[in-house]
Amino acid sequence: MEHVEDELITLNIGGTIFKTYRSKLIEYPHSKLGSLTTTSEHYLPSSKEYFFDRNPELFNVVLDYYRYDRQHLHIPNYTCGAVLLQEFDFWGLPLVNIADCCFHIYIKHEDSLEIQQNLVTYNSNTQIGNSLKRSKSFRKQLWLVLDQPNSSRITQICFAIFMIMVVLSVLMSCMVTDTKFRVEKPPPPHHSTNNRNQLTQTNSTTGNNTKSETFPDSFIGIWWSIITMTTVGYGDYVPKSSTGYFAGVITATSGVLIITMPIAIIAGKFDGYYTAYNTNKTKTMMRKLQKQAQKNSVAPLYNTMIINKH
Repeated sequence: MEHVEDELITLNIGGTIFKTYRSKLIEYPHSKLGSLTTTSEHYLPSSKEYFFDRNPELFNVVLDYYRYDRQHLHIPNYTCGAVLLQEFDFWGLPLVNIADCCFHIYIKHEDSLEIQQNLVTYNSNTQIGNSLKRSKSFRKQLWLVLDQPNSSRITQICFAIFMIMVVLSVLMSCMVTDTKFRVEKPPPPHHSTNNRNQLTQTNSTTGNNTKSETFPDSFIGIWWSIITMTTVGYGDYVPKSSTGYFAGVITATSGVLIITMPIAIIAGKFDGYYTAYNTNKTKTMMRKLQKQAQKNSVAPLYNTMIINKH
């Protein structure tokens, strides 16, 4: 039994020969390599080896799963994430056993798949929109107006009107706080002077003529918020109460978090989408040139043509 366990077996992976001890493999009897026997379909009696028509580049990683600590599998940096996933699925290795220092290869592959899927979804939605443009159905046309503002001139006009109404509503709410845009109604002429003075005092008490000592109107408040969030702080307007100090701290802190921190994430996402877009564009051009070469029975020189175009 010990002789069988210490037997040196030969594994032929895509023409590359690997040798290891059977005792290392049978530690995981339910795995693909641990369950190998001479009756297996992969066994070649003539050469006394097991043949797998697979990519040998990552097979050292597969053997490391049996040789060393299987909880820390290290992957070469040049490995493609798609190839890594295929080989791990074939050999039955769990992705969770990849070491933390190498797990970014799989994460990058997942991010690329997500970006590609988003681009495919965008292109499919564009094709659906183009097909709906030719449709005469009222519901489909209404869907275009509400969902795709750039689908036609009518949808662009509707979207512009909607945005104008939103801007005007926000602007009106700010203009109300500015005294320059207020129109005070004069008191009735039959009121006496005492009644007029009493009415003025009442309006002042109820807040109709109140004026903030810190921010005279909403426009100044918006100005102060922008200057504080961008950490400029000219100091022309400052809060003067404890509540104002607290609001200033929250505004300055949120400005640092919202403006500075997402820049790296946005730049990384943009680079990923831009790279994927260029990849799809170049591959589409190559496929078109390849089809033209096949139709004309010409040798596939489209790679040179694309290089010259770029």
